[in-house]
Amino acid sequence: MPDTQAEEIERPLAVTIIAWVSIGFGVLFALVYGLVAFVLVTTPGEESLQNPSVLLGWNLPAGVYWTLALAAPLVLIASGTFMLKGHNWARLLAMTWYAFCFLSLLYTYGLHLLTGIQVAVCLLIILQLSTRPSIEYFKHT
Repeated sequence: MPDTQAEEIERPLAVTIIAWVSIGFGVLFALVYGLVAFVLVTTPGEESLQNPSVLLGWNLPAGVYWTLALAAPLVLIASGTFMLKGHNWARLLAMTWYAFCFLSLLYTYGLHLLTGIQVAVCLLIILQLSTRPSIEYFKHT
């Protein structure tokens, strides 16, 4: 009996690595932001802690900071998990997130050595998710 399903394409190693790195950073960010929230809740009256973005040099409004603090882990964990399952929308979400990170790093810190490494990693991830093997994998799953 002939197999009527299309042949499965093996997931590229770059996709697997990027997906697991995204999941790992998502969990790490969730733990860090959870710890920051815990410290804020248990340290009454300390006004400098009410907006952690000021401590980081970002000077964002507190609402924007906490929206990003909630969005970052969710986006990273969701994109990583669903990239492993072969969902193209997750690849596009990851590429959008890393492009946002790339632009925000450049805007916030300019080009310094550490920022340059982070910017290069963001660009490398976007380029790897844009290669033909990656696109073909997500097209056929």
